[in-house]
Amino acid sequence: MSQTVLCPIAENYIANPDAISLRTENEVISFTKLEQQVRFLTRRFKELGVKKFDRVAILSENSPLIVPIIFAIYRLEASAIFLSLQLTPKDWEKQLEASKTRFITGQENYLTRLEVLPEVIYSFSAIKSEIEVAPQIDSVEPRDLVLDNESSIIFTSSKTGHKKGVILSIRNFVSSATASNKLTGLKSGDFWGVSLPLYHVGGLGIIFRTLFAGAGSNFLDSFSPKSILLGLSRGSLTHLSLVPTVLDELISEAEESGAETIEAIRSIKAVILAGAASSNSLMEKIIRLDLPVLSAWGMTETTAHCTCMSLEDPREKVATVGHPFYHTSIKLVDDDEKEVFDEGEILVKGPTVCTGYLDSSMPQPKMNDGWLYTGDIGSIDGDGYLSITGRKDDMFISGGENIHAAEIESLIKTYWKVKDVAVIPVSHQKWGQRPVMIVETNKDSKIEIDEIREFLSDKIAKIKIPDRVHNVTALPRTAIGKIDYKELKKSYSE
Repeated sequence: MSQTVLCPIAENYIANPDAISLRTENEVISFTKLEQQVRFLTRRFKELGVKKFDRVAILSENSPLIVPIIFAIYRLEASAIFLSLQLTPKDWEKQLEASKTRFITGQENYLTRLEVLPEVIYSFSAIKSEIEVAPQIDSVEPRDLVLDNESSIIFTSSKTGHKKGVILSIRNFVSSATASNKLTGLKSGDFWGVSLPLYHVGGLGIIFRTLFAGAGSNFLDSFSPKSILLGLSRGSLTHLSLVPTVLDELISEAEESGAETIEAIRSIKAVILAGAASSNSLMEKIIRLDLPVLSAWGMTETTAHCTCMSLEDPREKVATVGHPFYHTSIKLVDDDEKEVFDEGEILVKGPTVCTGYLDSSMPQPKMNDGWLYTGDIGSIDGDGYLSITGRKDDMFISGGENIHAAEIESLIKTYWKVKDVAVIPVSHQKWGQRPVMIVETNKDSKIEIDEIREFLSDKIAKIKIPDRVHNVTALPRTAIGKIDYKELKKSYSE
C-alpha cells in the first residue's frame, strides 16, 4: 500500500483554521480560506478532465493563487509542470510537448504568447472569478497526498544548456521541508518571504516549508532588496531565501538607510543563502553584522538545498555550506570514483534526491546504489562542514542562475563575423561570476560588445549575454586542436 501524508493545508485547517497561510500587501488568506479554495479547485479540475498521473502546466509570475492550484492538482494525484518565465514561448511549447501536457493554467498575458496550446486552458482570471463565488467548506473529506507520486517537473539547465525536466515526488518536497525546518526553527506564526520564483525549486520549496510548519508565506511585490526591506521594516518577515547578490545589495541599502534598518535585518530569524558562491566581502559583512545567515547548498535534483548550516553553528562557518540534512548522506570521490577526504566530486544520497529526468532520450542523473553524482566539487573540513570549491563540467553561476558556456558559444558561432569563440567565467563583485567571450574573427573584422548584445538579445536570457568581448587573431589551442580554456582563464580571469 502506498504511503500517504495528510495534505498540510487540510491539516492546518483542522488544527489552526484562522492562522494566516498566505499574505500579500493587499490580501490575507487563512488556512480555512485556502482549504476552501483547494477543495473547489480539486472538483473543478476533475470536471475539466484532470485525472491520476496527468500533468498540468503552470505559466505565471508569482501569485498566491498558485498554491491552491498545485495542491488541488496533487489531491487528484496529478502533477504540476512549471514553465520558467525566463524562457521563450518556443521553449514552453517544446516542454509542453515533451511532458504530454493536456492542461494549462496561468496568466493570460503569458498564455497568449503560445502559438500551440494544450487541449484544456483554465486561465487565472477564470479561476479568480469562480473562486469568489465558491461555496463554503462542505463535508467533502480532504485527500491524502501519495508520497511517491510525481509532484512537479521543474526545468533546469543541462551541461549543454538544454533544459532538463527534473521529476520530483511529493516525498522529495516533504523530506526537504521537514529537514530544513529543523534547522531554521520555522513554526506557526512565522512568515517566510517568497523572494524566489515558484518555477525554481528554491521558490516552490518555500511553500512546502511554510505549509508543513503551519507558518505563512509572504508574497513580495518583487524580488528586489527594496521590496524585502519594506517587508522587514513592517515586521512581516521572519525567514528569507536569498542568493548572495541580493543579500549583498540588501545589506548595502540597509546600511545607507541607517541603524534601524540594519537592526531589522539582524532581527530576522534565519536567512537561507544559496545559489552561488559568496564573495569574501559579503562573508565579512555577515560576520561583522552578526546576521543570522545559514549558508546552504543543493540543486534542482536534490529538491533545493540538502546541506545547510544550523542556527547554532558559529557565524564564521558561513564560508561553508553546513552539514547534510539529518536523513541525507554525502561523500566525496575522485576521478576513479574512490572515496576521498580532501577534495572531490560531491555525491548525495537521501529522500530528497529526484527520481529522474522527463526526457528519457537524454542521459539520466548519474546514480550508483542510490548515490547521485552532482558534478560539484567540494571539500569537508575537520568539523564536518562541506565547502564548494568548483564545478566538474565548468558550469558557473551568475546571480543565482546556471550558465553554460557551450550554450552561449553555440549561438555566437552563428554570427557572421565569428570564426571561433570561447566563453569563460570571470569573477564579479555583484553577480559572483559573469561570462566573457574571446573571439577569433573572420578575416580582419572586429566585434564590439554592443553588436553581440543586440545579436543575442532575442536568442538567450539577458543574464547569459557576455559582459565583455576580447578580439584575438587566434585562440590558444591544445596539441590536438581543442581550445585551451585553461590558458584563456589565466589570461582573462580579471
